[in-house]
Amino acid sequence: MRAERDVAQSLRLVVGRRNWRGAPAPIGTVAFMLDGVQHAASRVAATYSGAILAVTATEAAQQTTLGFTLTGTAAATYRIGPLTTTNATLQVGDPARAWRAGSSVGSGSVTLTMLTPLLAVGTFTFSMEPVAGSGATGTRLVTDGVFNVTIG
Repeated sequence: MRAERDVAQSLRLVVGRRNWRGAPAPIGTVAFMLDGVQHAASRVAATYSGAILAVTATEAAQQTTLGFTLTGTAAATYRIGPLTTTNATLQVGDPARAWRAGSSVGSGSVTLTMLTPLLAVGTFTFSMEPVAGSGATGTRLVTDGVFNVTIG
C-alpha cells in the first residue's frame, strides 16, 4: 500500500508542475559522493526508450557531470562488467577530464527500486577509470548515489 501511495504522490508531482510555457516541468534529483565529497545535481535529464534508461546529472558549480545507462525493464540490480550494457561516465572541469566504467573497465552497479514510464528511482555506485587522452588520472570512486528522476 505504501508503494502505491508513493507512486501516486510521484505522479501528482509530475502532472502538477508546469514550466513557464505550461508544459510539464522536469523533476529530478541525483546526489552522490565523489571521492568522499558530496555532490548534488543542479540539472537532471532522464530518458527511457527501448528498455534503455539513460540518466545525466550536472552540478554546474563544481563543473561535474555524471551519466549512466542500463538496459532493463524492471526493478533489479544492473551490474557493470563483462557481457553487460550498464555503463557510467564522469566528466570534471573545463576542459573536461573524463572517467568511465563499462564492460571492460571499472566496476559498479545501478539498483532500480522503481521504474515506470514516467519515473525512475534507485541507487548507484561506481569505480571509474580514466579515459585515455582526456587528461584524467587515477581511479574515481562514486558512492552513496541516489536518484529519483522524471523520465522525459
